[in-house]
Formats: sequence, C-alpha cells, structure tokens
Amino acid sequence: MLIEKRRILVPGDGITWIDRALAATSINEAPLTFDIVRESWTVGLPHSDPADRFIVATARALDLTLATADRRVIAQKPCRLLPSV
Repeated sequence: MLIEKRRILVPGDGITWIDRALAATSINEAPLTFDIVRESWTVGLPHSDPADRFIVATARALDLTLATADRRVIAQKPCRLLPSV
C-alpha cells in the first residue's frame, strides 16, 4: 500500500519487488494467532491504525524486537524497539 501511495519508492512494480526481496532474505512469517489478537487489545497507541496494533502485538506475543521508523510508535515505546530514523 505504501508503494501504491508512492510513500516508498522501489524499482519496478511492487509485486516483483516483494518477490525478489523475499527470495533474497531469510524471513519467517508470523501467523496471526489468538494470542496476538488478544494482545492487540492491550496495545495503547496514540493513533488508531489497526495494522500498527497487530504489528506491536505480534512483537510482544513472540518476544521480538520491532524495527520501525514510525515516530508515533517509537514515542509510545509499546514493545522492545530498534528505532530506525
């Protein structure tokens, strides 16, 4: 969606870029579990973006460090963070 909105620019079309990025890295998927959904109810962010709530809830539920450049999330410190500004 950020590619479509031109908020981030990638070479070529978004689908091809995503396919190439996934092939070039070792990324594991985190399925949306009931524990993550439950945790999302406890995430207190100053904005109502549901995607951000699920991302933070996933980091909390799986004991991960969230790498983000989102200043709103960084300011709130809702989980362990690796800020990239």
